Amino acid sequence: MTAIKPLKALLYIIVIAGTAACSHVVPVTGSVPTPVVGAIPVAVGIYMDDEFRDFTHSEDRNLGDEWVISSGQLNEEMFLNLFETMFARTVDIDTPPDRGVSRSDLDALLQIKVTEYGFLTPRETGQRFFAVSFKYQILMWQPDGTPIASWRVVGYGKSAWTAFRDVEGLREATATAIRDGAAAVALGFERVPGVAAWLESKGIGVDDPADAQTSASLSTEGSE
Repeated sequence: MTAIKPLKALLYIIVIAGTAACSHVVPVTGSVPTPVVGAIPVAVGIYMDDEFRDFTHSEDRNLGDEWVISSGQLNEEMFLNLFETMFARTVDIDTPPDRGVSRSDLDALLQIKVTEYGFLTPRETGQRFFAVSFKYQILMWQPDGTPIASWRVVGYGKSAWTAFRDVEGLREATATAIRDGAAAVALGFERVPGVAAWLESKGIGVDDPADAQTSASLSTEGSE
């Protein structure tokens, strides 16, 4: 009996250590719905840098509870699909806009960035769900690099938690937040002051301001 007790104690320590230091790798995947928006009759160059395309958030919580959330692929797919729907023509561009270097074949240049990703687990909320938020910044320029507008939007997502489904729960909440961010961009685009002025200069009208602003305000932080 005396020989078994130390072994039991060692096994107990190993189990406790294993639960205290847990690693969660969350590759974010999901569906990419086609937005129901009319195409604006312009050609826009889309720039997504490697940081956006490969966006990964790593964080240690609760004494070694490590989370690694990779959402770059779904972000890229979601927003490329959105912009291809929003504009009559889109072109992928490899370098950021440069003042004085004009793209005469395009009406504007656009970049989207992730500025912040945050999440809460059921352990932190005391509720049986994961909650996620994405903050994005969108920048637009004239073809010669002259700024048109810069503004931010926020996407929110929530997913129910069930036992042994931590990865799936956070993946679903993150995918929902990405879709919500894309919807916020689509709903609020024409209401950004700089964008509205640019559209007017192109002879393009905008939708009713009250309806569009009400919808956009559900997910947008406002323009800069």
